[in-house]
Amino acid sequence: MYKGFKKGVAIEGNFAVYEYILEGLLRLQIGYDKGMIETGILILTSKRSEKSPYGSTSQMVKEEIELLYPTISLPVSIALFDLGEPEMFEEVGGTDHGVSISADEQKEYGL
Repeated sequence: MYKGFKKGVAIEGNFAVYEYILEGLLRLQIGYDKGMIETGILILTSKRSEKSPYGSTSQMVKEEIELLYPTISLPVSIALFDLGEPEMFEEVGGTDHGVSISADEQKEYGL
């Protein structure tokens, strides 16, 4: 049901889109209302469109939580991550893909 769950704490999250905040909070709230969880942790990306007219992501989260009360009333922590842009690294030493194995290991494993 959740990404993680232990001792009454549920973890929900999505690193792809910030807008998951509404779905994640709703999923956690349902579990809280049913007595399945005591609190929740929501993990989200802080990355938003550069064209966004809103201020910082953390300020936007605070405002959204205030607007959603009392609909969303569970104790929840929201963690915002900025993982940056994905990077592609070129392999040093050639174009072969995979793990390099020393000559001794190749002999030992019969490769």
